[in-house]
Amino acid sequence: MSKEAPPQPEPPRLGPPPEQAPPPPWRTEGLPKGTPPKKPLGWASWLPWLVGYALVFAIVTLQDRFAGPQVVPYTDFKAQVAAHNVEEVFARGNTIQGALKQARPVPGQKGQTYQQFTTERPTFAADDLLSELEASQATVRATPLVLARGFLTIIGALGGMAAEQEVFGVGTSGAESDLEQVTRIARSMVGRWGMSEKVGAVSVLPAEGDPRLAGVSDATLDLVDEEVHRLSDTCLAEARRLVRENRGRLEAIVAQLLAHETLDEAAVYAAAGLPRPAAAEEAPAHAAAVAHPVATTGGRR
Repeated sequence: MSKEAPPQPEPPRLGPPPEQAPPPPWRTEGLPKGTPPKKPLGWASWLPWLVGYALVFAIVTLQDRFAGPQVVPYTDFKAQVAAHNVEEVFARGNTIQGALKQARPVPGQKGQTYQQFTTERPTFAADDLLSELEASQATVRATPLVLARGFLTIIGALGGMAAEQEVFGVGTSGAESDLEQVTRIARSMVGRWGMSEKVGAVSVLPAEGDPRLAGVSDATLDLVDEEVHRLSDTCLAEARRLVRENRGRLEAIVAQLLAHETLDEAAVYAAAGLPRPAAAEEAPAHAAAVAHPVATTGGRR
């Protein structure tokens, strides 16, 4: 029997090595074969946050500048109650603040109208004002209608968070810096500026150091924390209400951003259908802008 010759080794190949087929692409576990994973929404997922912030800021700015109440005689106020033209009221002592359903001429001033008002109820008045307000379907509020500037600042800062919750039903980490600002302002309002009825017109939070070293009790500090939470929650609820009631404006601004990528302040007011404050019109054009994230930051924060 003849023995088979052992296999000869292949001669070395000259030239570059043959090209190898690329490895198969990575596939997300659980997806059907051939189905690419969905791409994240990216900037589109937080665009309502940016627009909500701008929209609520614009609204509260207009409220701050244009919503000053008109002082009217009590008899004129009663006439509006009888005409079922009072939308809502808030009273503290004999001082009544309110808003009308339809604007009315300012008494004694031709060509001027008012919608928000304040009046004083005479101490000798014997009318049953609460029953009359209920009969006219007016809302009697437990909080003032004319908010202090600090309240408006907090509401504006929470606009982005409010838009997230109203549009997507969730909150994200994007509100972190806003919440830091809100907490700082709320603590100052409650603990330093005397703007809480429960804490009183006292300053219990020093600018530096432990307030306990200044004689502030733990019970007072606990009360400050409760008031800060109440104030922040109240302002967030107001911001969410503004977003709900102005959802059409929010979507109009989103549409303009998607079409033009960048909107300056004037364009934001125009898209929302809001009058631009006179002071803003006199400011430089670059004073404020709402920018498309891809064209500017490339990301949320």
